[in-house]
Amino acid sequence: MFLFIIFLKILLILMCVILSLLILVMFVPFKYNLNSHINEIVKIEGIILWMFNLFKIKILQEENLKITFFIGNKVIYVISEKENLESEEVKPDNKKVTESKTTNIKDFIKKKFISCVLSYFKDMLKIIKPDEIRIKGVYGFDDPCITGLLCGFIPIISQIIPHSDINLNPVFDDDVINIKTSICGKVFLFLIAFKTLKFVLKKDIRKILLKKSKTSET
Repeated sequence: MFLFIIFLKILLILMCVILSLLILVMFVPFKYNLNSHINEIVKIEGIILWMFNLFKIKILQEENLKITFFIGNKVIYVISEKENLESEEVKPDNKKVTESKTTNIKDFIKKKFISCVLSYFKDMLKIIKPDEIRIKGVYGFDDPCITGLLCGFIPIISQIIPHSDINLNPVFDDDVINIKTSICGKVFLFLIAFKTLKFVLKKDIRKILLKKSKTSET
């Protein structure tokens, strides 16, 4: 009986720890900072911070994608696209080619389904909407008409996106692009989880998801 009580206490402590971690993950915001430089090549560098910068994910895309996970300043795990490609080349491909099953296109063109998907993506954009956007640089195309069209479209973007600082200068007599961007904001996971659950539980979405799962099993 004494051992059973100790076991229950340990189980209760573990449940409290897990619940506390879930609450932290859901309600403590993830901060993100994304910087990119578009020139002859596209270089993207992003950082995701959590729990007062205790946990950090660094994303670097230049020639290859590299994702590094940190606790404090210590590297915990690294994912490299180059290493994954090399391992895929070494491993023999023994997978049999199976015939792709035809999907029912009618399910995907239903108006209700499309409206639900669009509404979901709008909600996601509102949730991950950046707090600040800065874009600066020069751009120009072989066809001056394209440059002119983009020149008229950029001020509209500045009005749509709040807290944006867009300073792009057109070049009409040269094919050039040199643009730097900086985007930062924060995301609450509980909002994403709530909106996703609400989306999945909708009647029209459930019908299609259940239908697809049944067809995949057969």
